[in-house]
Amino acid sequence: MTETGGGLRDRLAAHGPRAFRFALVGVANTAIDMALFAGLFFWADWPLLASHVAAFLVAATNSYLMNKTWTFADGSRGRAAWVKGVGFVAVAAVGLALSSLTIWLAASVVPVMVAKALAIVASFAWNYAASAKLVFRGGAGGR
Repeated sequence: MTETGGGLRDRLAAHGPRAFRFALVGVANTAIDMALFAGLFFWADWPLLASHVAAFLVAATNSYLMNKTWTFADGSRGRAAWVKGVGFVAVAAVGLALSSLTIWLAASVVPVMVAKALAIVASFAWNYAASAKLVFRGGAGGR
């Protein structure tokens, strides 16, 4: 076994359970995001990007709470929790920009709900990597 292969295996083992929990939280938040988006866009007749942003913000808030407590087992409170919350909002803002660009471009060539799904997929990798490295680094959720 090479040093690189062992290092990769170790990293995958360390992130596997946490990435799985992140994905489960993502599934729940995707359901929230898609349902709220569909309600706002199709039934409330909101514009495409306004519906996307509103649904994203609700899902991102839920995501922070679930990831803080379960995925990353982050027990920070008070000022530290607020700092991490601000960091999560910054990460989410980049994810929102990525997903907004994706939905805006894709909606012109595929059905809107497919474009919304593509937008979610486009931001998943960024959101996990940045959450693990920048927001919740060192949390117990990696164990």
